[in-house]
Amino acid sequence: MSREPQLWALSLYHALNDGSLTVFLAALPIMRVAVGLSFIEIGTILSLGLLATVLMQFVFGFLADHGYARKGLVVGLVSIAVIDLVFTHADSYSQVLVFYVLLRAAGGAYHPVSFSTIFQTLDHRFSLGFQSAFGDASIALAMVTTGFAAESFGWQIPFYAWGVAACLGAGVFISLTKRMGRSPSAARDELRRSVSKHVIILQIVGVFLQCIFVVFTGFMPLFLNVNLNLSPGVSTLVVALWMGIGVTASFNAGRIIGFFRSELRTLRMGFGLTAIVFILAFAAASMKLWFVALILLVVSGLPHLLTYPVLYSMIGITSERRHLGLAYATNLSFSYLAGSAVSYATGYLSSTYSLAVILPILALSATGASITTLLL
Repeated sequence: MSREPQLWALSLYHALNDGSLTVFLAALPIMRVAVGLSFIEIGTILSLGLLATVLMQFVFGFLADHGYARKGLVVGLVSIAVIDLVFTHADSYSQVLVFYVLLRAAGGAYHPVSFSTIFQTLDHRFSLGFQSAFGDASIALAMVTTGFAAESFGWQIPFYAWGVAACLGAGVFISLTKRMGRSPSAARDELRRSVSKHVIILQIVGVFLQCIFVVFTGFMPLFLNVNLNLSPGVSTLVVALWMGIGVTASFNAGRIIGFFRSELRTLRMGFGLTAIVFILAFAAASMKLWFVALILLVVSGLPHLLTYPVLYSMIGITSERRHLGLAYATNLSFSYLAGSAVSYATGYLSSTYSLAVILPILALSATGASITTLLL
């Protein structure tokens, strides 16, 4: 049986999952004023949201390993749709906190379950990049549309839109995955042997990867809006372009790995270029060359977003098939724990000093990832 409907279903889910989670980040410049959120409150919300994802990823990963992958995904997507719609009634810090934690908990289903399913049923090199491109594109779409829609019509409108889309998408997902199952993966044994001793190092790399993502998507729109006086729409557009340019790299991840003849070489190249571009962006910002800094920040999305499917391919190759769900959940959860701590720390430092602290944090995280890959 062709596995194409399953890949399309997972890609659609990824788009709805990541887009729905991104709406909150994109609406933050407007919500911060409308609800009266401080930077440290924003950091706390983002931090606790990631902790909720950490917990639920283990739950959903366990379910996937015991034959409940499809049911777990359906529960996650339906929950996201409901919470998106309910979120529109939040009007205080405590309500925003609760709804965001619930939203992130529901979002914990997709990544560990889908990655384990893809690795066991599909050509993982192509499929991980293919579905990743859908997630990246949806984040870009959510960023740019939410910024302008929230500015023009109120921050609640994007939540309504993505909630309805998730409801419709859940029906499509259910119809396309009626025969979702397992089959042997074609992972290469020689690569498994060559990297299996480096699982901990891959975990550290995943931590740096997540730190970059949560800081860029969570605080970059605020930095551009507050420090550079850009409108909320333009501020989120920059992040949307960052994600959008990375879609091409994600979609072609399999071809790029083939060109470099190794996941490891591709991973080193991706993080090395990301580190260089972030350092140059930090230097340009220090010299008040803001246009140059913005161009470099956008361009960094190309090598950075390539590293996601490459890293997850390596994790799948180094893990036992019967525990793939928990393997991905473990890697993602430790990464999210680090992201949670970094979110809170970034919020604290932004409140104490300036949102400009995100630039050296990004440069240091990418450099740390690049150096760590040399240990593999």
